[in-house]
Amino acid sequence: MGVLDVPNPLVTAPSRHVWERFRHHDYLVFVDESFFHFFDFANADGNFCHGAFGIPACEYEAFKARFAKTVSEYVDASNAALRRAPREIKHTELYRLPFRFRKKFALRLNAAILAHGGFITGFHTSNRGFVMEKLREDSIYGQAGLPEDHDNLFRAKIDQLNTEHNGPGKSDLISRLLYTCISGITNFLSAFQCHFRMIYDPRESTEDEAVKAQAEDYMKLLSEPTLKKALNISTGGVSLDTSSKSEDEIGLQIADIVAGEVRRFFRYNHELLTFGSSLTFVSSESEDELECFSPICGSLLKSGRFIRTPKRIQKQHFDANEQVFLPYLQNSIMSGALCCVTEFGQERVVRIFQGLLFDLCD
Repeated sequence: MGVLDVPNPLVTAPSRHVWERFRHHDYLVFVDESFFHFFDFANADGNFCHGAFGIPACEYEAFKARFAKTVSEYVDASNAALRRAPREIKHTELYRLPFRFRKKFALRLNAAILAHGGFITGFHTSNRGFVMEKLREDSIYGQAGLPEDHDNLFRAKIDQLNTEHNGPGKSDLISRLLYTCISGITNFLSAFQCHFRMIYDPRESTEDEAVKAQAEDYMKLLSEPTLKKALNISTGGVSLDTSSKSEDEIGLQIADIVAGEVRRFFRYNHELLTFGSSLTFVSSESEDELECFSPICGSLLKSGRFIRTPKRIQKQHFDANEQVFLPYLQNSIMSGALCCVTEFGQERVVRIFQGLLFDLCD
């Protein structure tokens, strides 16, 4: 057991100098959700992703002007390959175009984002990971971990979740998933004392209003002075906008691309969701090889553990190919880190440029 003194991932992110230029600026953050069989938790292939694209508000129009030529080329490529003109850029449609075009598209997008002080980020969980996370939350205080024979518990939790999160009940689940996205962006922009407005792709239903209300309550909570001090949050108030539609906002279209790429990234780098993870809980009492301590509410407390990512896994997730082009965007990734839930239900931060996996305490 040892303590690994590792700097915040922002310190080693290659684009920190870009974001420093926009310290104290207001940001627009576009967020889109993407899910596949997620609300049927018995489906082993199901998953959920959030994708986000942030840009200084003062740079958004210039970004759109710079990227307009690439958008026009996307329309031309779609006409040539699919025999139809698209209404907007969609990740699923982008992957029906030749790889040569996708590569050029990704490289130009990365350049445009960084030229205007922007960033991207994402969150991923599989159905299994989500169910396992709920089992961890249900555990009795003092347990060292989940039992090896947990099949009955797993099936019972699936039945419970499928019953609870049906129809309007989905709004609570979607809101809780959105909290992770909001928290990460808040912490990142706090480092630069930036305020932000979140533009969330609407789904035009009663459920949307519930999601908006719950998310806004959570954002107000993060703005409370006592909590801001305890969590070292320095950014000002944040707000949520659901009045925009993706076909009218290139920012939301880019968020859709990011969400799709985050899904493909973890699909083709599945070991990031399994390596070093187990049924054992990460807690203040657990003995982990490399531990991390952080100042929380005035005290130095264990916040998680580090796991070194093997070189072969690092090499794989740095290499772009015909299956996933997120590595072309890696310098744009917020703090150089992506969030996920492992297949064992542990909340994990993949610190891309540090070669580390950071598992948060349960």
